[in-house]
Amino acid sequence: MLYEGKGLKKMDSVALASIEAGVIATVVTQPMWVIKTRMLLNVNKNISEYQNCKNQTIEIYRQHGLKGFLKGLQLSLVLATTGVVQMYLY
Repeated sequence: MLYEGKGLKKMDSVALASIEAGVIATVVTQPMWVIKTRMLLNVNKNISEYQNCKNQTIEIYRQHGLKGFLKGLQLSLVLATTGVVQMYLY
């Protein structure tokens, strides 16, 4: 493993790899979750599903810029580490 040669125990190296994987997956998928959540909260019945995704993406960018796609990232990153906590407690 990547961290084993640096004096870490196997359990610690697995934990660090797990945290890295969780952080990367969270950062990559967060924009999609923001768009999906905005689509679910949309109450305008005149917009079809396919137009809605495009419209929501444009609307988020207009209102908040690129930072708008990362709203809620802090809490998602905290939740990404719960697997490591559960692994150590088990």
